[in-house]
Amino acid sequence: MGKFDLLFRMNILLINFGSKLLGFIRSFNLCNRRLLKKNISITKNNKKCSILGLGPSLNKLDFSLIEDSDIICVNRFSIFAEEKKINVVPKIYILLDNYFFNEGLALTKNFIKKYSETQFILNLKFKNKIKDCENVYFVGTNNSIIKKRDKLSLLKNLHFGNNVLHSALEIAFALNYEEVQLFGCDFNSFCKYRQVHCYNDELAKSQNIKHYDELFNYSFSHFVHTKLNEYATYNGIKVINYSEGSILDAYTRGTI
Repeated sequence: MGKFDLLFRMNILLINFGSKLLGFIRSFNLCNRRLLKKNISITKNNKKCSILGLGPSLNKLDFSLIEDSDIICVNRFSIFAEEKKINVVPKIYILLDNYFFNEGLALTKNFIKKYSETQFILNLKFKNKIKDCENVYFVGTNNSIIKKRDKLSLLKNLHFGNNVLHSALEIAFALNYEEVQLFGCDFNSFCKYRQVHCYNDELAKSQNIKHYDELFNYSFSHFVHTKLNEYATYNGIKVINYSEGSILDAYTRGTI
């Protein structure tokens, strides 16, 4: 395993260097600075938040059990809520993937219109595709992998993450939530031959997973989760993974 470990560490060095360089270049954009300054007005209602991934285990969640927390959702949560007739208003809705600003741009606009009371956090790279309105905020995504002593702020670029869950956790940390609950974060798509979500995903049903690529990406994804957990532990933030059947073991597991 020595050669593979060396290759992995070299990739981490390249990720850190490349992300920092790109973030430094984009920091000179005055429009980006103005949009990031707006993030100081992002609010929270509780000391505890619940981050909702879109793994199949989310179907088992009784939403009445998380009413005492701010809900942070991602990606196609709106579709899931509509299919399952779940009447909740997220506090924060995060959309960072390129898809939601290209072929999925209409979805993004519909989500923003549907949840007018929700704070949307979008990818700064696509600031010209979404109208800058009161409930829309932007974050940059070019920085190195998080370290436990880093000072987090939504006024600067988020740290490296190759999954929206990484960014959702960092946003929760930056907003000083004392407890972060994870639901629907199954982290096990590489165990199946097709990606499965908690909603009806026709596109995923038609595409087989390339496991060599999926496992390669998951190795980095899990590494980042261990670093996020180190940050949380060092800074006294409780992170509990309540996702039933999840194999994401970087955080304390719990049942609800």
